[in-house]
Amino acid sequence: MQFKGRVALVTGGSSGIGLETCRLLAKEGAAVAIHYHRSKEAAEELLGELKSDGATAMVVQADVTDREAAHKMVAEVRHEFGKIDLLVNNAGNILGRKRIIEETGELWHATLDLNLTSLVWVTQAVVPDMIEQRWGRIVNNSSAGARFGGTPGVAAYVTSKAAVLGLTKAMANEFGPNNINVNAVLPGWIDTPFHVKAGSGDLNRFSSTINLGRVGTPQEVASVIVFLLSDAAKYMQGAVLDINGGTYMP
Repeated sequence: MQFKGRVALVTGGSSGIGLETCRLLAKEGAAVAIHYHRSKEAAEELLGELKSDGATAMVVQADVTDREAAHKMVAEVRHEFGKIDLLVNNAGNILGRKRIIEETGELWHATLDLNLTSLVWVTQAVVPDMIEQRWGRIVNNSSAGARFGGTPGVAAYVTSKAAVLGLTKAMANEFGPNNINVNAVLPGWIDTPFHVKAGSGDLNRFSSTINLGRVGTPQEVASVIVFLLSDAAKYMQGAVLDINGGTYMP
């Protein structure tokens, strides 16, 4: 129960990596706020599961690309739980596929708003609690695509995820003096509903390109996120951890 007495907010917490992160945090004693945008049923199903296991949890809805909505969501969590100690900026998606030469700006800006700018809005709403208590942990979810450029048609996505790495380091520089750790994870091919929505097809076709010979699970990524939130990682700052089975070894 390493997070007993701590409050966690996980954006995009109703499925995939976010869902498994919520489960692990609750198992370790944290009070968990499960954020969702449109997946209300899935979020409430997870809420019921966590509560039946004796955990303290709540669901919050917001379009985190909207600064006012993001701040209102954080205020709801603060009203219910009193503070926020742990933040996982997990919400993100491939909103469409368009080659660079075809880009008109609509998909580009929408993708950066979701995968990059939303992190700023949520973090700036959460971090005053951490500054006041001089303790906090933030983990940002990037992507292995930020390392190798992704496949044709996802330039907006991989650009936004590459920018998350720079933002992570900027946050680490700003918030570190307040004893706030900020790090990032870069998942590779992970078997989650994300890839179904993104039209990635059967991920097992990539197994031959992965050193370990298989795609990863959301639980494997969540365990690294929870590690970065724990005291075991309290001297890690501005780090980016690749979780890709050896597809890319920096």
